[in-house]
Amino acid sequence: MINKKEFQRISKIIHGQTIYFNPYYYSKVSELINISPLIANKTLIYLTKENFSSELVSRIKQFKEEGFFIPVSISEKTLPPSFFDENCVLREKLFDEKLFNKDYKQSIEIDQQDEELISILKEPSIINRDEVKRLIDSFSFSSNWDLMFMQLFNTPLFTSTKFKPALFYKLNELGSNIYFPQRVQHPIEISRFLEEINVVFPSNLSIEQVKAFRKDKSAVQFRNWLERKLINYEDQDKNIKVSHLVQEFNKLSESYKKNNELIFTSLGGIIGGLVGTGINGFLGAAIGAPLGTISGYGLSNFFKELWKNKGPNRWVFLLTDFKKAGSL
Repeated sequence: MINKKEFQRISKIIHGQTIYFNPYYYSKVSELINISPLIANKTLIYLTKENFSSELVSRIKQFKEEGFFIPVSISEKTLPPSFFDENCVLREKLFDEKLFNKDYKQSIEIDQQDEELISILKEPSIINRDEVKRLIDSFSFSSNWDLMFMQLFNTPLFTSTKFKPALFYKLNELGSNIYFPQRVQHPIEISRFLEEINVVFPSNLSIEQVKAFRKDKSAVQFRNWLERKLINYEDQDKNIKVSHLVQEFNKLSESYKKNNELIFTSLGGIIGGLVGTGINGFLGAAIGAPLGTISGYGLSNFFKELWKNKGPNRWVFLLTDFKKAGSL
């Protein structure tokens, strides 16, 4: 199912600290578009002709040209005009589309019939059956692809805390539909790896200001710390050191407040993974050998092939929520 040559090509493109961003998880995507170059060295952004306004597409293109953003899409045709180049990540080149669509369609059909998942996602104000269907379809379309992409390239996902229960439900469903050795009682384990920190960002910097901001010592140290944290999840940080990094970063942000709106961001980290992928150190990469068939889960062939060849990665979520700094 996976094109190995394309996988290797993409792995070289996204080498280093990259964070994946799907706009589906945010009602106001402009905030994350503007601050993600300040958080990450590179951002993988799911991009189609329909999911951004022309103004935001122009902003994304500027960041892409500077090497801050890497577009991810279904095919060249689904990208906005003039976006395609050798640094894009396209699903149709990465997978055998016939096999992929079979699994992907099944995963969406299973979600559509999952009353528990629907109850988690459904908001009190949504009572119309068609609205409920659109809600579950949108979540399923995004989350199934995102969980695959995160697992394949071992990249964290920006997501709002609003979707944490639904995403973790998906992970637990994945674990419950895999045959494990009897001694593995809880195949999916979820834990916090980054205590919530409060960071201030300038939200509408010019491209030149973004480049200057990224070069500042405080910004470099903050990004380097976050990169180490995303790689070494279990490392315990000294609270004083982290507080100092955040304090210096916030001072830098506040120096840009003239003519720029400041955005307050709560940033936390949650990790979910199969037992033995580093959380408990139990099965390790060899889990591909005793791992049994996956039944009743729509992405069975994908995960079975992936884990057999390279063992499971963990799913890492960076929980971000935004407020205007003046409203605190």
